[in-house]
Amino acid sequence: MPDYLKYVIVLVLFCANGSLIAASLNPQDTIPPVFTAPPQNITVTCDADINNELTFWLDNHAMAEADQGEAEIINLISNNDALILLEEVRSASCSGTGDLEIGFVAQDSCNNLSTDTLFAIFSITDNIPPEFIMSSKDVSYNCHYGIKDSLQYWIDKIGFAEMEDNCSDTIIRTNYSWKDNLGNTGFSDFEGPTNIVISREVCLWSVDVSFFIEDECGNINVSSATFRINGDSHSPDIVNAPRDTIIQCSENIPDSHIIFMDGCDGDLEFEFTETNTRATDELECAYYNYDITRHWNARDACGNEEVYTQIISVRDTSGPEAIYQGVLALDCDSDITDLSVFVNITDNCRIDTIFYSDSIISSSRCNTEILRNYIARDICQNETGFEQTLQLQDFSAPGFMKLPKDTIVECSEDVINIYNTWIDSFGFAIVIDNCNQFYTKALSPGLYTDTILINNSITPGYSIPECSQQAEDGILGFQIVEFVVYDECGNINMNRASFTVVDTVAPDIQFCPADLDIDLFDTQCDTSLLIRLPGIDDNCFPGKTDNYQVQINSDTPIIPLQDSIFLNFPAGRNKVQYHYRDCGGNTDSCTQIIQINDLEAPILTCPDDITIILEEQNCNAEYILSSLQDFFENCASPVDFSIVKPEGEGLLSFYLNNSTKKYSARNSILTFSEIQSEGLIADVRLILDYSMNLSPGSQVELRSESGNLLHQISTSNCNEEEVIIKIAQDQFDFWSNDGRINFA
Repeated sequence: MPDYLKYVIVLVLFCANGSLIAASLNPQDTIPPVFTAPPQNITVTCDADINNELTFWLDNHAMAEADQGEAEIINLISNNDALILLEEVRSASCSGTGDLEIGFVAQDSCNNLSTDTLFAIFSITDNIPPEFIMSSKDVSYNCHYGIKDSLQYWIDKIGFAEMEDNCSDTIIRTNYSWKDNLGNTGFSDFEGPTNIVISREVCLWSVDVSFFIEDECGNINVSSATFRINGDSHSPDIVNAPRDTIIQCSENIPDSHIIFMDGCDGDLEFEFTETNTRATDELECAYYNYDITRHWNARDACGNEEVYTQIISVRDTSGPEAIYQGVLALDCDSDITDLSVFVNITDNCRIDTIFYSDSIISSSRCNTEILRNYIARDICQNETGFEQTLQLQDFSAPGFMKLPKDTIVECSEDVINIYNTWIDSFGFAIVIDNCNQFYTKALSPGLYTDTILINNSITPGYSIPECSQQAEDGILGFQIVEFVVYDECGNINMNRASFTVVDTVAPDIQFCPADLDIDLFDTQCDTSLLIRLPGIDDNCFPGKTDNYQVQINSDTPIIPLQDSIFLNFPAGRNKVQYHYRDCGGNTDSCTQIIQINDLEAPILTCPDDITIILEEQNCNAEYILSSLQDFFENCASPVDFSIVKPEGEGLLSFYLNNSTKKYSARNSILTFSEIQSEGLIADVRLILDYSMNLSPGSQVELRSESGNLLHQISTSNCNEEEVIIKIAQDQFDFWSNDGRINFA
């Protein structure tokens, strides 16, 4: 304890009544010690005795001092734990380096601890680069085939250098830079082949290379050496040389390839010359008989040279060749002076002249026979001779420059006249013959092989078609006619065309019956009404009414009618559809609504009143209401029509809009089928149950199949919600006309 605290204070108090009070005070030391010298950081190299250095530093508390040395310095970690922790740090760092931070506190003799905890760092560093114990070596080689491999091996071995590092066995070859004696430079790593190109622009070549290495901590060292190539006294070698050759003038001049190889495996300087004795005029034989001389010269960078010569002799020794038929039959109007039609004469080089002479063997109106002799000579006077027989005959039938025209006419009173005009005009065809006069005739479809059969056949007439409910595509009548033409030599040609009568004009229902609204008498549930057929106007068979069909509501059979008839109608809304189909299958329809009103209301008997006694502490109760069973309806039982879509859970799916980078919901289509609409006398409710979470600005719309907006949801917070939408009876009937309704 400090000297200035070694005393006792005695306090004496005198009271007013003369009493004496005494007390003693014993002072205590509560002031914490203060660092007068903070702990010192220390840095050691990775090749030092790390354990001893750390132990010495910790034993001396990093040279820290408190209260001028009066207080004790305490390490916050033991020496052993610090050594273990340092090993973990070093194992995760390069070359066993790393930092270890230790905390220190001060404690005085009264066990007061310093308010501050001071820290110091024990650092292990590696700032010494790896060492070249043997530098990269200069090497010199005479030029040879494997000189590139020698350079690559020297590069891979870092110029045969040897290296070591003071802290690690791992030395990394990072890259190298180079510069050759021609001023070319480069930089590369050791991955893959070197990018140094051995230049053969000069005979002597060298490259200076600086090799860079580094240790695990990135300390870099460099060693430089030179790779030299000495002179080359060997000329390039010829590996493959083309031989002298003789070719025909029709053959392609061969591409001659020669391969030179040089001991240095470098680029060679090539010279190639080609001369020939060919004439410039294509009409001279010397243009096709000549010699080609090719001369190659290869020289390496050191001036060593190799020379090679090839001679190609081009000759024309073959006569022309003729491709022809010995006997050739031709049409009577053929141009026999056009030799390309009768014979194909070729020559391997060039045709000079073709001679021929004709002599008539026989002649008649439909056949002439000629004997022709040919002589073909090429430009080098090689000859070929042959003969050919030409037979000129009229064996070509008259031709159709314009085919008979298929004719389609609309049903009318003028069909027969139109048909006759079509026949008389030979189907509006245009016919020509190459040699003789021709004749035409329109006949029934068939195969006409001789003129006697043609002349004995009759031109078909046309009859007005009868009305048939089997008409397809509006076709009432269809007739095919064979248009036949033949010449004086009996050559026959024919083409077919069709004459079609169609009805494509829809009938027109005149004055559809007006809608009716009828009240029933008491106890009545239906009534009988006279259905009168509307008048019909049709272009083909006007006034014909036996093609009517009537249907009352979509769930009743279709009734074919030819006259007015009494039909029974039940209470409710009845839809009468009149359908008329004419002879061509064209239709027209109209709809009449007959509303039969049942004025007698149904009688309902309500169930008895119910009293529910709540259990203790309950304020409500659940009770399942039974369905209403006791009722009376004079005409029909109640209709319970309800459809739920989708079946199961309905979920919206989404897609990402690439332009806005926002998600949007895909349209979801709900289809209600087998809809009951006939007899409906009340409005329909569409109930929408949903649960969703909408972002601000988003919305969900419910639309009808005609696109009308039925409901819009713009706010929702995942709660289950329900919306009831009333659909009027007439709107529901319009949507369900096809037995189904779609909502989106």
